[in-house]
Amino acid sequence: MDETISLLPFIESGGEGFLLDIPVLDSDRNLFQGYSYPFQIVDKGQHLSIIVKAGLKINDADRFKSLFLLVQRDDYPILPDDLTPFTNVSIDRIWLETIQSYSKDKNVFIVPKQLSREGKATAFRSLFYCKKQQKFFHPPCPECGTELDLCQDDTLLISKSLPPFSTSLKRYLFCSRCHAAKTNYEFYQFSRSADDLIFTKDRFDLIKDFSKLRSAVSSSFPCP
Repeated sequence: MDETISLLPFIESGGEGFLLDIPVLDSDRNLFQGYSYPFQIVDKGQHLSIIVKAGLKINDADRFKSLFLLVQRDDYPILPDDLTPFTNVSIDRIWLETIQSYSKDKNVFIVPKQLSREGKATAFRSLFYCKKQQKFFHPPCPECGTELDLCQDDTLLISKSLPPFSTSLKRYLFCSRCHAAKTNYEFYQFSRSADDLIFTKDRFDLIKDFSKLRSAVSSSFPCP
């Protein structure tokens, strides 16, 4: 499993230092419950990314600097092309090149530890946002409470009749701990399509499965 980092310490912290301020569409939670994406999108016309309004602040103080976040899409509106196939590997390579390029620009803010000294980009862990509690969290496994991982194991995916990570645009979250213990074989993707197998689950299924949680989870998890 490739190393990942969490964005939570840069969003929520009880210590000193700057934090990312990512405002929602409206401070009144009742007004944006119907929106699928609660943040302020500046541009969503790109195939691989969206641009979100944000800023920097210190704890609960007012924002002292405005900025825009370049955020990877949850899914990609890209049509299949057998001649020049576009895959998850292609996307990861493009993101690495983008981060490397922006890191040379003094006007661009790169999250600490996102780019190693060797020039390798480190991916962020999957991050969910609870509209009701207005809180970010890493999605836990509904069975054991361990944070879910992005599955990049082609052999494992193929054994479950799922598209490989390296040759498709499909991305699945799974629990590596439960798979190793052979206690839970669920795979979750952002959204289902007509050609998906009937047993595959999406983000809405994952949220429903959170109701099965009986194990201890991270303090960032918003549900009681």
